[in-house]
Amino acid sequence: MEQFLQAKILKADLVSIDTPFTENGIGDMPSMVLLKQGFISVANLVHFEVTIRRMYQHHPELSKFYRTFSKECEFARYLRNTFVGHFKQELVNKALEWNPEIRLFLNKMDDPAVAYVVNQLILETAINSYVDGEQKHKIFDSETDLNYPPDSTRFSKYLTLVIRSSTEFLKKYIEIRQAEVQGEIDDASGLEGMLKLAGKAGKTDFNYIRK
Repeated sequence: MEQFLQAKILKADLVSIDTPFTENGIGDMPSMVLLKQGFISVANLVHFEVTIRRMYQHHPELSKFYRTFSKECEFARYLRNTFVGHFKQELVNKALEWNPEIRLFLNKMDDPAVAYVVNQLILETAINSYVDGEQKHKIFDSETDLNYPPDSTRFSKYLTLVIRSSTEFLKKYIEIRQAEVQGEIDDASGLEGMLKLAGKAGKTDFNYIRK
């Protein structure tokens, strides 16, 4: 039940993120913030996938599907770790080195349009830092400049692929688990079942949830 709920929440997040990207793309601070949330959601999917691998024994098709876009998921997790969840000092240093013009914007970042430009430059730095030991990018075949239409289109296609594939993976997982958890859902829908659960809820003790 717990994993089923996790999958439902992750899927709802990804569906909500996909629609604005499809309609409007990325071009302002609200869309940049939504993009950051997209990286978080995909990274959460990567962690979730590890917890359900036991079911691959009986559902190898789910594992096979995940492998078709797992590299893209790892890239999203990298961007989450460097640019979003942990705003790495190393990334900021490299962005200032690669885009020294950022310094000219520092006193103007209360303007959302300027804040967006700076975020985009740091995002580009994070994208371009995803390289192997030979300085070869692990996903793209060249450096990324998000103001250059072919590069921005390439990145948009990447986002569409990783978000929609992640959503489809969760949909497949939910379909597999639906019959298994339906009994618990049905039990909770009746008065007797809900009273029993309410009794357990009343005995809940809260503890600090460690990272």
